[in-house]
This record gives sequence, structure tokens and C-alpha cells, in this order.
Amino acid sequence: MRLEEKVIGALLTLGSLIGEGKDNQTNEYYNLRKNKEEVRAEYYHQNKKPLEIYKGSEPEIVRASKYELGDGLLGVAFPDRNLAVILDSLTGPDFEKVREHELYHLNHREASEVHTRISTNTLYWTPNPYLSVT
Repeated sequence: MRLEEKVIGALLTLGSLIGEGKDNQTNEYYNLRKNKEEVRAEYYHQNKKPLEIYKGSEPEIVRASKYELGDGLLGVAFPDRNLAVILDSLTGPDFEKVREHELYHLNHREASEVHTRISTNTLYWTPNPYLSVT
């Protein structure tokens, strides 16, 4: 056997070994990925409540401190829980304005923040510093 034939034979053998390992690794990767997706789907199926459970029920409004809510936030809406969290230092018309804004988020899940602010007239609104401490 000539040297060229030996080299070609060795390269073919090496290539087939590398190819087999790559196929096995690829199959293992796809199997792992499939298992993760199945686990993820099962988790969400078990732990997510259907949205219909909140239809017709009153949204829950909770007051939170600036520390709990975060700096610069007046309110946050959680549509999947039918929950609105509003800064506890807001009073009177300031509280009502933020409440209206957060309820709009809960009732119109598809609306963007800008659309919500335009609809609730809070685009350029800020709380009255003499009424509410923010």
C-alpha cells in the first residue's frame, strides 16, 4: 500500500469517527431541547391560571410604598392576576388618576403605554406635589 492510500484511509476513518460523534451530539442536543420544551409546556399548563377566571371579577387594588414599588413608579398593573399596585403616598385626585390609568391597563391588555396615557389623559401628567409625596 502506498503512503497516499494509507493517509486517505486514515483520513476517511477519522472523518467517519468525527461524523458519528457529531451526529450523536446533535441528536442528544435535540433530545435535550425537546425535553426542556416538554417540561416548560407542562409547567405552564399546570401553573398558569386561565384568563377566563378573572372575567367579570373586580380588580384588586393594593397600595405599596415607594421602596416596594420602585423609584419613579406611581403604579403597576398585573393583568394576569387582575391586580393593580399603586403608590401609597398618592392621595385624592392623584390617586384617582393613577387608579384610572392602571385599571385601563387591566381592561385593555392590548393597549401600549402611550395609548393608555392618551386614553386616560396622563401623557404629560404629574402628581400635585402639594397633595402627594412621590
